[in-house]
Amino acid sequence: MEKHMKRCTTTLFSLLFILAVTSSAFGQITDVTIRDINAIDADSVAALNALGANLTAGDIPSKIFNDLVSDSVRFTAVVMSDPANSGLSTPDENGEPSRVHYFVRDTSAVAQGNDGMGIQIVDGAWRDTGSLNLLPGDVVEMVGTVGPFGTTMQIAPITINNLGNYEGLGLPASLLDAVSITTSDANMDMGNGTVQVNWNNLAALRGQYVSMSGVSVVQRDISSSRPDWLVSSDNAATVMNNYDTSLRVRNDRSDYSTTLFNPRT
Repeated sequence: MEKHMKRCTTTLFSLLFILAVTSSAFGQITDVTIRDINAIDADSVAALNALGANLTAGDIPSKIFNDLVSDSVRFTAVVMSDPANSGLSTPDENGEPSRVHYFVRDTSAVAQGNDGMGIQIVDGAWRDTGSLNLLPGDVVEMVGTVGPFGTTMQIAPITINNLGNYEGLGLPASLLDAVSITTSDANMDMGNGTVQVNWNNLAALRGQYVSMSGVSVVQRDISSSRPDWLVSSDNAATVMNNYDTSLRVRNDRSDYSTTLFNPRT
């Protein structure tokens, strides 16, 4: 209970930081939905599909990102995963990582649907922004910088204003529901045992909170302290990889601060 209360209470420093930062500090802010950030031009999707098995890594970046990359944007979203479960960054001698990772969903999904409304938050300024004060279900107004990573989009927060829990704001519990998918929704069978991103669904699914039922583990690697595995909905015609899991389930993060984070104990 003490830890929960500590994280739910925004520190005075964080509050002052939010109040002190103005638009002049980070230029023009564009009000968007997360769907706007994830949007991919239809002609670009068609071009990717037309390349088929001839697609190279160099063909991809220019087609899957839009003009919001590097822009400062503002949106309202619900927190979908616990920032204190993040474990992708190696901690320092104090058990504190350089960044925390978590996912949010735009509250516009209530009226507009979940497609394209999820994104990863990668917060390198978490000591100042108050990310670790957030819990799943909290609704935030966030200002941040858009950046690409691989085939996904992410946000580096500048300010985070916690508006309260979704229930207190009158938002439905369905806002937090997972989207049910199969592995073929995410990846396409290209033949000869190879798969490729399902470009038709990328804008809708990147950063999305999903569930899969009836999948099978078709391959695993337990040779290191961070196991990874492949799952499939269709007897390995298409697969999805699981690797960067949270502190709650991974084996190689025993040195995180237990005061601030939730590593396995």
